[in-house]
Formats: sequence, C-alpha cells, structure tokens
Amino acid sequence: MPDTVGTGGDSHTRFPLGISFPAGSGLVAFAAALGFMPMEMPPSVLVRFSGRRRPGITVRDMVNAIPYAAIKQGLLTVAKKGKKNIFAGAILEIEGVDDLSVEEAFELTDASAERSAAACTVSLPEATVVRNVRDNVALLRSLVKDGYRDSDCLSRRIADLEAWLAAPTLLKRDDHAEYTAVIEIDLA
Repeated sequence: MPDTVGTGGDSHTRFPLGISFPAGSGLVAFAAALGFMPMEMPPSVLVRFSGRRRPGITVRDMVNAIPYAAIKQGLLTVAKKGKKNIFAGAILEIEGVDDLSVEEAFELTDASAERSAAACTVSLPEATVVRNVRDNVALLRSLVKDGYRDSDCLSRRIADLEAWLAAPTLLKRDDHAEYTAVIEIDLA
C-alpha cells in the first residue's frame, strides 16, 4: 500500500511505495502476529535530485551518484580507518525523481541497503503511483479469476487497494523536517 509502513526479514526488503524497514525474523513474526512493530524512528538523510536526466543516464547511475556525492561532501569515506557513513542506520528520503516509474524507484530503495540505510522512501507523483496500483489490482483480479488458491486474501487486498484509489494519499515529509544531511545531485 502506498501509504504504509512495512517490514520484511531481509536487508533488501524495500518497497518502492510507502516505506519498509528490514528486521530479524523474530521482529517480523511479532509484527505479523500483532500488527505493529516497535521501533525508534532513525534520523533521515535527504537526497534531492534536480535537473533532467540526460539520455543514457540510467537508474543505476543515479544509485551510484548517491554515495559519490556523499564522498564529495565528506559524509562517506571508503577507507576503513576513521570510517564515515552518513547513511548507516538512517532513512534515505529521495526527491526530484518525478520521471521514474515505480519499478525504477524500487531500484533506488533496494540499493539503499548497500548504503547500510535503515530504510528508504521515494517521493513519486500521485499519477505514477495510481497507475501502478491500478496495474496491481488488474494483476490480482487475474490471479483470482485463474483460481489462485488464496483468493480470499487477494480479494481483501484488492478491496484495500480500491479503497486507496478512491482517496489516494501518499507519504510526505513534514514541512519542517530536519535532516542529518542534505545531498543535492544535479542530473543535468
């Protein structure tokens, strides 16, 4: 769900919509059983892309631009002695990527694990997210129609997604959010 906080038992459990935090299997089981997961909110690092991507610049290039920019700002070091990693244990909040699809946004969120980040969220335009949710509803309906064995579960998810589509809301940062660091990356 685009307005949801989720979890999974692997460091690469990252959502392109909403936000997810990886956790150990015990904490994931706790969250599944009780419907919530206790946690202290980690600090955030804002990554703001600007400019229009030039032809040939891939999402993987954008992934690599994040640590490169942090190194240039002295926020990340490669050497082990005196190691600095502004991303370690933090939430990456990525803005300025309005031209990305949800699938491309997943590449950014998934790669945040490579930075040792606790989580990542990408600000996408509502129209992009709505299109993705509609596609997911169509896929889930086809699974139900084809006799998928957990059709009751899928039908509940379809209802949840349709309710979200009736009044879409996206996670947004607070107007006066404070960040451990702000990393600006010009794609032009």
